[in-house]
Amino acid sequence: ECKAIVCVSEKVQRQILKNYNLRSEVIYPGINYKFWSQGKSKKSNNLSLLTVGRLTKEKNYDIAIKAFALVSKQVKKARLLIAGDGPYRENLKLLAKNFSISEKVSFLGFQRPEKLRNLYASSDLVISPSYKTEGFNLTPLEALCSQTVSVVAKGSGIDEILEKEGIGLVVKPEPEDFAKAIIDAYK
Repeated sequence: ECKAIVCVSEKVQRQILKNYNLRSEVIYPGINYKFWSQGKSKKSNNLSLLTVGRLTKEKNYDIAIKAFALVSKQVKKARLLIAGDGPYRENLKLLAKNFSISEKVSFLGFQRPEKLRNLYASSDLVISPSYKTEGFNLTPLEALCSQTVSVVAKGSGIDEILEKEGIGLVVKPEPEDFAKAIIDAYK
């Protein structure tokens, strides 16, 4: 007999109730602050935006590229770094090319945690557009260990904590909303 069902966010808790008619308890995942806070910063004069994750269609990285296209019209010294790899990489490269921003978008591939923490520390903002398939994305919390704030999609699971604690920016999963939040944070 099952004594309890534990899940990672209120979003997942609602899904369990809806899909299985079962009650569950939320226990948010922990972060290794000691490790993630040790990133070495290489800040530049550019507005440095970072997105991290597996490059699949479901992760909505097209939103990040479209938002960046809007941002780069207003902030000439902006860069978008995409850390991660996956089957959607070539589609995203083509999208960046179609928006004439490919020279400002760097596809870094998979990054080991030691390198990733340096990227967090060197970035001005982390962009996290994934929401459909997320239960609780740890990337924004890892970035916060380096004092780097994230812009996340509403309904991503992590948005609950960022909004409640006022430690990140939560927007609708639309390129215009991400772009506005990025510009506002930059100003």
